Amino acid sequence: MVLSVGADLSIPEILPTAVSALAVVAWIARRLWNRDVAFWAVVMVCAIPPYLREAGTFRTDALWAVAWLATLAVATTGRWSPRRALGFGLLLGTSFAVSMKTSLLLGGLSIAWLAMFTSLRAADRPSLSACLRDAGVILLGAAIVPGLIVAWVGLRGGLAAMYYGVIVHNVLPGVGRTHGTHWRLPLMVLLLGVLFWFLLSRMQGGGSKVMQFGKSKAKLVSKDTPK
Repeated sequence: MVLSVGADLSIPEILPTAVSALAVVAWIARRLWNRDVAFWAVVMVCAIPPYLREAGTFRTDALWAVAWLATLAVATTGRWSPRRALGFGLLLGTSFAVSMKTSLLLGGLSIAWLAMFTSLRAADRPSLSACLRDAGVILLGAAIVPGLIVAWVGLRGGLAAMYYGVIVHNVLPGVGRTHGTHWRLPLMVLLLGVLFWFLLSRMQGGGSKVMQFGKSKAKLVSKDTPK
């Protein structure tokens, strides 16, 4: 991370970040529902004591919240297109540049996308070519901000320190030996990849019947129904 947790910022200087997060929350709620939902969403967030306590303190999580919420806003509040995919990727890369914890939220977002994808009818699902195109655009956008930061740090000879701060510092000592992380994480990635491949293959083949359990052709018969 480029930001320093030890920076000395006063409350007036950090509050705009907290206000920006609330503004994005209101934007998402208003676009998905209405103004009333947006208003009460902001009220409920502000009613949480830990949020009010931490809103005036300098934490990289404050900027991370704005970047991640903006990522969700781009993904959910408009018609999907390659341009929107690029914006989504750019904000996603910004979130990763601020905090590697973005990987956890991205995992949850991916699961939600897969659940939504499987719930669609085959005719409503995007084509395989569109999915691959958008995935490539997202990866391109996501690489821009981290790439610029790595290049900037590398030009100043700080890659070793960056590697320690971003990678080594965030890995618990011995966790791979005691909890089997060395094989569980690759296995999880492999399973997600297999699931994604399965969904795409079924999409090409006309859709799966797994999510059609509520679409039975059986009809309710009563005594007035003609035989």
